[in-house]
Amino acid sequence: MELKDRILEKYRIKIINGELKEGVVLPTQRELAESESISKSVANSIFNTLEREGLIRSYPRKKSVVADWKNSPTCYTLQVLIDAAKKSPTDETIKTFEEFRIFNEGKCAALAAQHRTTADLEKLKEALEKIHKARDTEDFAAAHLAFHETIFSASHNFLYSAIAACFKEIFYNWGKSNYIDNLSTLNDLLEKIYGYIKKQDAVMAEAAMNIYSYESSIILKDNPYN
Repeated sequence: MELKDRILEKYRIKIINGELKEGVVLPTQRELAESESISKSVANSIFNTLEREGLIRSYPRKKSVVADWKNSPTCYTLQVLIDAAKKSPTDETIKTFEEFRIFNEGKCAALAAQHRTTADLEKLKEALEKIHKARDTEDFAAAHLAFHETIFSASHNFLYSAIAACFKEIFYNWGKSNYIDNLSTLNDLLEKIYGYIKKQDAVMAEAAMNIYSYESSIILKDNPYN
């Protein structure tokens, strides 16, 4: 990783994790250049990137400050949050992603019940079989990920599919961090979700997925991702 990228990463993590809070005044570009042994143009590029990502606000002839990025994000902020969740997750980050998953996966299950194809059902069934056969965390996490990815894609809403792709590595790592015995207690719920989607029962598919998402979030809380 180049020096510029390392400096960017350092500031991103400090801001996302709350070490640098909203309103904190940052070094000037000249001060950053001197302290990090970089050129002023590189320092300027770092500040421009952080501002584009919604993490800082810069003012003419004044120092830059940490922005209210949680309430005023940009379209680039999400990617920063995803990268932070992969590399240095905090309790707040995990909670935020879990809340998103709990709410949206149920909606996706309902849409999947309405729009699923025969190919979608085959993928779900194949993933379920792999979940039942899994004997190590790698296989178990991969099979779970395939099941949930198919739920999102079977909604046939391209935005949900794109979101699932963005969150893929996060959910894989979180699934891998949990014990097979813990998550396997929810396998019957996955079978029910599959059954409701197959029957095209959107109401019950959403309800069953909401229950699954909530129960799995409890397991995640007991065995947090490291």
